[in-house]
Amino acid sequence: MDLVEKFQELTGITQRETAEEILQQFEWNIESAVDFFLVDGRPGDSSQVDAGSSLHNSAPDSPHSPHPRLLNFEITLYLDDRKREVAIISLEDIRDSITLGDFKRCLVDKHRDSFVKAAENSGLPSDSAALLVALRFDGTHNQNSLNDHMTLRSLHLPLNNSWTARLVRRHRVRPNTEVAGRENASFPTALDVRVRLIESSHQRNGATNTRSVDSRVIRLRNISETTSLFGLKRSAAKESGISVSNQVWSLPESETSSSLEAMVRDLNMSSNASSEHKLQRYNLRHDNFYILELTNSQAPSTSHSSFSSTRVATSEDNCRPQRSKKKIHYDQSQELDDDGGFTIYSDIDDPNDGMVFVSDSTNPYSLPLIPLSLIESPQEALENFYHVFIQRYCSNPEECIPPFLLCPFNEALSQCFSTSRVADRKPLFIYLHHDHSVAAHIFCNRLLCSQQMSQFMEANQLKIWPWDVTLDGARTSVLHWMQPRLEYLATEIIQTQTDQFPLLIMLCKLGGSYEAITILTGHGFTSPISSHSWSSVDDHSHSIEAFPPLESISASPTRAPAPLSHTRGKLDAEDVVSELWQKYVMYQERLQPEVQADSQRAEREMMREEQDRAYKESLEQDRLKVEAKQREEAEAAQREEEARMQAEAAQREARNRQIASGRALPPEPLVGTVGVATLRFRLPTTLPSPPSYEHLSDAEKQPIQNGMITRRFRARDTLRDLKNYMESLGYAVADFKLLTTFPRVDLTANLSDDVTLAELKLVPQETLNLEQR
Repeated sequence: MDLVEKFQELTGITQRETAEEILQQFEWNIESAVDFFLVDGRPGDSSQVDAGSSLHNSAPDSPHSPHPRLLNFEITLYLDDRKREVAIISLEDIRDSITLGDFKRCLVDKHRDSFVKAAENSGLPSDSAALLVALRFDGTHNQNSLNDHMTLRSLHLPLNNSWTARLVRRHRVRPNTEVAGRENASFPTALDVRVRLIESSHQRNGATNTRSVDSRVIRLRNISETTSLFGLKRSAAKESGISVSNQVWSLPESETSSSLEAMVRDLNMSSNASSEHKLQRYNLRHDNFYILELTNSQAPSTSHSSFSSTRVATSEDNCRPQRSKKKIHYDQSQELDDDGGFTIYSDIDDPNDGMVFVSDSTNPYSLPLIPLSLIESPQEALENFYHVFIQRYCSNPEECIPPFLLCPFNEALSQCFSTSRVADRKPLFIYLHHDHSVAAHIFCNRLLCSQQMSQFMEANQLKIWPWDVTLDGARTSVLHWMQPRLEYLATEIIQTQTDQFPLLIMLCKLGGSYEAITILTGHGFTSPISSHSWSSVDDHSHSIEAFPPLESISASPTRAPAPLSHTRGKLDAEDVVSELWQKYVMYQERLQPEVQADSQRAEREMMREEQDRAYKESLEQDRLKVEAKQREEAEAAQREEEARMQAEAAQREARNRQIASGRALPPEPLVGTVGVATLRFRLPTTLPSPPSYEHLSDAEKQPIQNGMITRRFRARDTLRDLKNYMESLGYAVADFKLLTTFPRVDLTANLSDDVTLAELKLVPQETLNLEQR
């Protein structure tokens, strides 16, 4: 029996595909999956669970967990795939301590008829297990990372939630069956991960001065190679009581594994990408155990106190609860107050409950855009701002994500204004958010995330640098960054009242200085005192109308307006984009002189570079010509030298042949000797003087008469002797012929050298002609 069949037997689920998908949701942890479907020890009886008791009477929270909040949900259930028929489901006073799986199960049980109808319309099974697998919620942040065992509190939901629900057919993913040697091939490899708790003592100002190791070492349960880093952090939070947001991971000093160092680094990163990494990424072995150290980043600065029953006062002048350093909880035993708010009580400063501080903002979300712990780390603060902002305001498909520039302020200025060409310089929009302003939510939803604003930004390649000034520390930081170059703007931000936030500032750079050409507030457009020259002709034609009508919905007393020049316009997306476009066009017109000057400067620089390049090319060509001439002269000299050496070698070789031939000649017979052939050699007209005469003394030279040289040979001398005589004179047989007078016969061609002169009929005398071949 494999893992899926065992799960089917325990839960009573008949369809194998449904069982596999449920196991996949629980990372193939059969114990967690069975615990989810076995309620009160009765397998397969999820339909008998009372929705109300599950949602409102769940197990009591641990002493270190916060008092649960009561959430309200309005869920639109699509009953068909084309979303033409819907059912509206309302759930009130839901404890945020329950898991998403409990919420889904109780939702299905309470409104089973609607879900069965939706399943029939979509062609899906209608049993409870199949409905739970197919149920999908829209309207939540990062839906791909949702798990049925996550609590609603971990989703950081507002008090009132509007979700849509639908049934989807999920892809069938089978467990890994390729790993051999395991007891069950479909069960992922379990890992032994243990956590040692590290305690930190804090001074009154929050600085850590001592560090001690807790004796407790916790072994995390249900950890396998397919567990994500976020799953490991959730498991550690469950076992240790340290919330995920307060966890700081490290390695023991004796541990030097590079893979564990990479894993700890990713555990401490706040990005969603690293949280989705699986443990198999770090090559952990199932036959070994690993110890990690865990520290609470928000250890209490004072000792724990008991519950306080002091109620936070409210009045007509301030309908929002005052900001408190204490975490709060809502008393479930009392009904809503007359003004629509919950009764608020102060609670102990428990660092392990994962709750965030309550602010006096009307924004219902409890997760801050920039928490206090990240103010000194601008990059991490902006990343946190981005993720929380999307969760708050960009959960619906029609809401666009603003083009935020997630980098420190100085780097943002550099990216927009320190361009190589002035024509590429773009305005930088600065968005300053304040949770305590009643206009913040409407400003973001209806304007900043609107399609009109997104199209305007994308079409002109504009960026927005965001920051949250809700906390005094965050506001001080952004003012400190602005003051060196934007002192006038920092002054106006200081004088801006809370209800005038958010601010969307259009910052430009002209003539080497920065100018805020317009500021969009929660009340409309304002022109900074330093930017009156940017006012258009049509500015005074607009009525001074604020949006939204803050005075009508705010219970705060009327405050003096900030010292800005004037406020006008209406915060309608199309009107705002039209106004921003007008300012952008004006900026482009004001920038034209700099663009033209930069273009002319670029042209001059290009011309200068072209001239320099032509001059360098001319010098290069001259240099190449000189080098070519020198190379040719060198080659000619080398050729002449080689020819001279070859000629000298040929002369030496010819002279050696002449000497050897002369030595091989028989002695000349005396005059009157019998059997003597007197031969006259007519020298060639092309070389009338024998070459060998150059090397002979006058005594050795035979006289030349009428262009002929006479020599006597014996009749028995051979043709070879005649050739040697030719060679001794310098007439090489290879270059000259020896011809008889009549008939003309070439004695050097095809005749045996051993033939005698008598046989050649050259006795007693004959005239022979030397001719060049």
